[in-house]
Amino acid sequence: MVSAIFAIGLVLIFLGLADLLLTILNYEGQGLISKPLQRFVWLCILMSTSALPTHLRRFLRTLGAPFMIIVTLAFWLGIEILGFAFVYYAGITRNQFVFSIPEVHRGFSDALYFSGVTLPTLGFGDIVPLSLFYRIAAAIEAIVGFAIMTLSLSYVLNLNRVIQQFRILASSLFYDTEKTGSAWTIIQSQVCNEHPENIYLYLRSLHRNLLDWHEYLHQFPIAFYFYSPRLFLSIPCTFQIIGNIIEILQFGLPSDHPIHNNPSLQSFRQGYTSIIKSLSRQFHLVTKQETTIMEFELFQTHYQEYPDNDKTMAEFLDIKNKTTILFDLKESTQQQLYSQYTDWLSFHDSVQRFVNSTQHYLGYNQKENPCSFQ
Repeated sequence: MVSAIFAIGLVLIFLGLADLLLTILNYEGQGLISKPLQRFVWLCILMSTSALPTHLRRFLRTLGAPFMIIVTLAFWLGIEILGFAFVYYAGITRNQFVFSIPEVHRGFSDALYFSGVTLPTLGFGDIVPLSLFYRIAAAIEAIVGFAIMTLSLSYVLNLNRVIQQFRILASSLFYDTEKTGSAWTIIQSQVCNEHPENIYLYLRSLHRNLLDWHEYLHQFPIAFYFYSPRLFLSIPCTFQIIGNIIEILQFGLPSDHPIHNNPSLQSFRQGYTSIIKSLSRQFHLVTKQETTIMEFELFQTHYQEYPDNDKTMAEFLDIKNKTTILFDLKESTQQQLYSQYTDWLSFHDSVQRFVNSTQHYLGYNQKENPCSFQ
């Protein structure tokens, strides 16, 4: 029985250390327990605040991610204290400890107390290990406690840098759209006949910032949960605006246009798409759904008779009409429109599914426009 208790203690100690190291020091940030624990805490926060008034609900959800950090830290400290307590309890039952206040019966509570004061190196001296093994165990626990606090502090500081990086990206987009959330504002300001390279420089800069944030998010996935009541700083809004920029340039322009075939735009689209897929896998977002493509004959009917009743098609035609005017393009034939429409629809649906799923996952109102700044 004592040997089993000792073994359980060792398992808990190594499990806690493995989760700590995989969460903080591993590039992918794949904690064994902390990652599902954080997801569980976030879902509990969403459910417990769903019935509250809007302002109170948003305020409490901004505290969700900081609370998740506290829970994670408490888990690491708690599992180490519990694990070492099991190890010490095996020694207490074998009279390997001396107590300043003698009692006939010593139990697990004494082992838990000794472990609790040893981890933060308090060491009151009322319980002292006699054997060399338990003295070494107490020293190791003190080192583990110091390591947990040091690594946790470093983790929080680096996490703040990731959050700040995303806020800079989101704020830049917000002001680039002149506080409207419209990608057209960015397109109009960047397309200049005197300096046609502006749009390429802008796309490369935006692409780099997005990739940097995504790479850091691998190691600090908890940054994904930082809820902002200001929608322009939210992940759904940021990805919506970026997706709209790609849609306008990639699918609004004809295939022979220089911007359409520019490597900056092509790599940006591929990078954006891969990030969406990566985030969907990492946070279990529901984004898989086949896109239904209408036949060309049906497309002709919708185009000629009632495009306004088909919201998706009306949105595509609006992009085509605006780009035609902005870039002084020739009118496309129906066959060309259909070809671009089928390509656009697949990309558009993947963006909308990701945005909607992220809105739901992070607790934003799905009935609202993700870029509504009111």
